[in-house]
Amino acid sequence: MPDMTAAADWLAATGPSIQLQATTWSVPLTQTVHILAIAALLTCIAMLNARLAGLIGRDEILADAVYRFGRPLPWALAVLFASGVILVLAEPHREFENQLFWIKMALVAASAVLTFIGFRWVAGRRFDDLSRAERGRLIVFAAVSTFLWLAIAVCGRWIAYVDVL
Repeated sequence: MPDMTAAADWLAATGPSIQLQATTWSVPLTQTVHILAIAALLTCIAMLNARLAGLIGRDEILADAVYRFGRPLPWALAVLFASGVILVLAEPHREFENQLFWIKMALVAASAVLTFIGFRWVAGRRFDDLSRAERGRLIVFAAVSTFLWLAIAVCGRWIAYVDVL
């Protein structure tokens, strides 16, 4: 991993970063918002993946489940992005110099792409109308997706407790 100290130094010297560093309540408040958005996102992902795996709503088409559980996803992702940017601005060294941060970012990118592709793959179809092989692939997809999103949450929490890896 490249040394990100110079980038963190530069960011820490910017006006927004200095302001956030000087405000004692900004990081705890932002972390609280970030965690609440994670809870909303993980709940939606869990419900959608349970639907994909055929654990719930087997008789409804995915589009109905996406309508119900997917509508909050863009909002949760927007709040996560905004609060994440604030957290990076407030503590650039803690984020940029920690390998878990970069692992988390890679997992976020992979999970977002996988989730988008997966939901498009089966839109308009019912679980019971799928072949046995398609059902198996959906169950594997749902398990992998759930694991990746949970791994993101775990990496994010570890960043708070690990100084630098």
